[in-house]
Amino acid sequence: MRLGTYRIGLMFQNANSGRRRRRRQTFASYSRSLFWRKLFYRRRYARRVLSLVPVGELDLLAANSRDDASEEIKGTITRGLEAFFLGMNVDWMTAADSTVSFRDIRCTKRTHSRTGRVQYLVGDVLAHLKSIIPSRSFCLVGVTIEDLFPSHEWNFVFGHALPGDLTGVVSVARYANKESNDSDLIVSFSNLLWRLFKVLTHEICHLFGLKHCRMFPCAMNESRNLEEAISQPLFLCPVCLRKLHHALEFSLLHRYQALFEFISSIVETFDDEDILICTGTTELESPPTENTVEAPGYGKRRFFESLAWLKSTIDKIENK
Repeated sequence: MRLGTYRIGLMFQNANSGRRRRRRQTFASYSRSLFWRKLFYRRRYARRVLSLVPVGELDLLAANSRDDASEEIKGTITRGLEAFFLGMNVDWMTAADSTVSFRDIRCTKRTHSRTGRVQYLVGDVLAHLKSIIPSRSFCLVGVTIEDLFPSHEWNFVFGHALPGDLTGVVSVARYANKESNDSDLIVSFSNLLWRLFKVLTHEICHLFGLKHCRMFPCAMNESRNLEEAISQPLFLCPVCLRKLHHALEFSLLHRYQALFEFISSIVETFDDEDILICTGTTELESPPTENTVEAPGYGKRRFFESLAWLKSTIDKIENK
C-alpha cells in the first residue's frame, strides 16, 4: 500500500507544471532490465540480424533527390547501422520475404486537420510487423515516407518502437523542407541520410531496451519537433553508450573506427546541391558553416562535425 501511495505521489509531484516526473534510466537499472529481457527473449538475443522493411512505396524517396537515391540510401543505411550496432548484420526484406502496404494492413488512417496530409495509425503498422518478423532476425523495423500518428491526441510521430514486441517503424514524411508542399519530400541527399540514420538508430536503441536520455546531449534525447530531432547528436552519451555496449559487447575502438570509415565513405558522395551550400571542403579542420536545419547542406555539415569528433576520440583511445 505504501509503495502504491508513493508511486501515485510521484505521478502528481509535478502537477503544477502539467508534466509527470519521469525517472532516469541509469546503467544499473538498464543492466537489471537487460538481464530479464535476455532471459525472456533468449532466442531473439542470440540472433544477430536487424531486419528492415519498406512500408508502402519507399521508391518515392528518390522523387526529388537523385534517380538512384532509394537503393543508394538502403545500402548506405545498411553499412551505417552495421557500424553503429557493431556485431549485428542488417538486411532489407524483399518482396520474396514479405511485402508491406497500408492497404494490406488495413491501417486506420485520418486526414491531418492543418496539413491535409493522410496519416496512418502507428499501432496498426507495428501489429502487422510483429506477425512477419523473420525467424533469423532480432527485430524488424519498417521505413515509410507516409505520415504516422500514435493516437488521436497526438499530432504526429517521427518513429515508434515496441521493445516488448521487438518491432519499430520510422517515417520521413516530416522531413520535407518548410518551403515545400507538405505532401512532397524535397530534401538534399545528405539531409535525408542524416535524418533517416538518426531516427533509425534512435528507434533501434529503444528495441535494445534503452529509454530516452535525460542526462546529457545524446542520440537518445526525446524530440518533440523537427528542429529538436534533426539537431540532436548522432552519438550516444557515455551512459547510453555503456548500455549499448553491455547489450552487444563490442569493442569501443573498433566501433568508432567502423563509424569513422562509414562516414568518411559517404561525405564524398554528396551532390552539387550539398557542395554549393557547404563550400565543397573535404578538410576535417574546415567543416561547412551553414547552421539552419532546413538548409540543403545541414546534413553534410553535421557529418563533417561527426567525422572530426570521431577522429579526435579514436586518437585519444589509441594514445591512452
